[in-house]
Amino acid sequence: MQKNSLDHWIRSRFLFSYVIWCNSYPYLPYGAQLSQPPSDSKYRFAITFPNEQAYYSFTDRMMREQISYLPVIKRRDNFWVQWIEPAENGSLTSFWAWKTCQFFLLSALWLYMPLSRILDTFRAILLRA
Repeated sequence: MQKNSLDHWIRSRFLFSYVIWCNSYPYLPYGAQLSQPPSDSKYRFAITFPNEQAYYSFTDRMMREQISYLPVIKRRDNFWVQWIEPAENGSLTSFWAWKTCQFFLLSALWLYMPLSRILDTFRAILLRA
């Protein structure tokens, strides 16, 4: 399935983490968290951004000031990631639309079973009278 803008927004907001590894930085944007990269890395700082817009504006600033950096976009390790994202790399909205249709179909069948027994009993009572 083709991904749309809603899929992109959901993935960038809830599923992906935007990190830049660098040796120096011009400023630390609001909401960004400074941490240490892995020990085998040649970079000294890892800056994690809260959203995609802050990430891209910071990379533009790094390019203008000619500071070397390594952009890292990875999946978050939160518990909800496995529930939001489908197993295959498809569209999130089509995945959840299909799951919603399945839920309503199964709910309708589940409600129809007892209702059909009640209607059969009612028909039997009417036919005897």
